[in-house]
Amino acid sequence: MTTHTHTFTSALIMTRREACAAVDRQCLRAAGIQHIRVLTSGRDAARWLIAPAKPRQPHTPPRPDVIVCDARLADMSGLDFIRLIRQHRRLAWIPVVFITPSPTEDAVLEAVGAGCSAVVARPYPLEVLHRQLRRAAASIAPGNALRTAARTGVQLLGDAEFEAAIAALDDAVGLSEVQAVEAYRHAMRHLIDREWDKAIAGFNRALRHNEIKGDAQLGLSAAWRGKGDLVRSRAYLRAASQTFARAAQWQRARQTLADLMREAPESGNALFEEASRLIRAGDFDSAAHALLMGRGIGEDTQMFRHVARASQFTPAPQRAIAGVCKALARSGATDIAKDLHRRLGGIPEATAAPEADAGSSFLARFPLLHDVLAVARYTLRVWRSAA
Repeated sequence: MTTHTHTFTSALIMTRREACAAVDRQCLRAAGIQHIRVLTSGRDAARWLIAPAKPRQPHTPPRPDVIVCDARLADMSGLDFIRLIRQHRRLAWIPVVFITPSPTEDAVLEAVGAGCSAVVARPYPLEVLHRQLRRAAASIAPGNALRTAARTGVQLLGDAEFEAAIAALDDAVGLSEVQAVEAYRHAMRHLIDREWDKAIAGFNRALRHNEIKGDAQLGLSAAWRGKGDLVRSRAYLRAASQTFARAAQWQRARQTLADLMREAPESGNALFEEASRLIRAGDFDSAAHALLMGRGIGEDTQMFRHVARASQFTPAPQRAIAGVCKALARSGATDIAKDLHRRLGGIPEATAAPEADAGSSFLARFPLLHDVLAVARYTLRVWRSAA
């Protein structure tokens, strides 16, 4: 007899194929989940999930505790649906079990990046789904110490006890950093060992800790503001925007940055800076999200400058820019992708400095200086073209 320890009572099945929905429904019922709803459209599902709750009718399934999402939906891919709901704070941590027909290393990594809680290969045995439901349930809540520190800080902040609030929230930030790094390191080890399930769980833990770190940084911003220190308050507001971006909480990152830029426009666009980091790391899809979320906050031409600079610190600048353009197009921002390619498509590939003269020979001996000057020259060109 199977023991169900996942505690889920309701589920949403997302798939465009009736046959797959029938199999998933049967397996979820066998796993002890009685209330099940099936939807085929990612947009319709997202609207339903974020709509205000209404009194439930006897024949209407309740809001889901877990989502089982197929690789293809009627109007988008399953991964695009996961990315979509992860942008809404209320849906940021609802467990999602992603079902893929090809559990390759690349597919698993892409699913992790989208924000899934567990991955199942179709067709799957019932025991595998049970195990992944338990993993998804275990991914919901961060550690007690971290929650307690953040909660205490927020309560003290509400009572205007700013000194005590700062101390408690500093503890929350410190705990989240340590635990996020630890979770990330464990996840990387599992990834190297091709232990996909454990890697997914570890990366999700790291992201959860980052979001709590962002909440704690917002609290610190408010606390320092209460003490009259606007410099520190704005510094924590900026840090919170970057933290939310790294946790893939793009809407929260954008709102936090917008709040900062309204009162301190000289602070710079933290989302564009995060996009630069992602470009250098080769994560063009996430970089595209950061660029799009940063648009409309401050000066948009800064976007082109950040992409130009970041691309110069990659092995192949043209390929990096092409990767960003393709990622923007996949996100529906075709006009922005074309504009970016028009402005920056002529960046030359990084090459060794010629030694035809003494100046070139000098730069060749100092490659970092050569790179800095190359970036400076191209940035000047971009500024002139953007002016």
